[in-house]
Amino acid sequence: MPALTAKMVKPESVPTGYAWRRQLEGASAHALGRHPDQIVLVYTLGWTQEDWSWPLVVAAAPAGAPPLLGTEHRRGRHVYLGIPGVRAVYHNGIWVLGPGPDEQSFGAGVIHWDSSTVHSLTVRHSDVTWAVRGPKTRGADFDVLVRMARSTGALGS
Repeated sequence: MPALTAKMVKPESVPTGYAWRRQLEGASAHALGRHPDQIVLVYTLGWTQEDWSWPLVVAAAPAGAPPLLGTEHRRGRHVYLGIPGVRAVYHNGIWVLGPGPDEQSFGAGVIHWDSSTVHSLTVRHSDVTWAVRGPKTRGADFDVLVRMARSTGALGS
């Protein structure tokens, strides 16, 4: 597969009101590990601090990339997208700092699984690993994540 481009990663389906705001590339994108051929697209509803605190994020890296940041070592639910050769896993939440449900020691601190704010879908194909994470209460429900995953050019659907 050739190097990833924003055009390959950009989903055709984005929820109403969200607009593309920023693109990160390479190891500094750090959503799917630190792969040098990684692209992250950030969408927000507007320009306020709240909009930037709860963005809709799309990430892609070559096949075999690590798990989406914040979902490591957490079992997700398998989701069928109807695309041959594609495996997808849904995570209802994200690891966050502090005590709480499913609390675990992390270095000198504690993390817990927070299912109240965001959720994600990570898709694996023989050529690419692709993920979308969105805020549950800002127009990015489960169906939106699935539509976005099915509409990315990187999957050849």
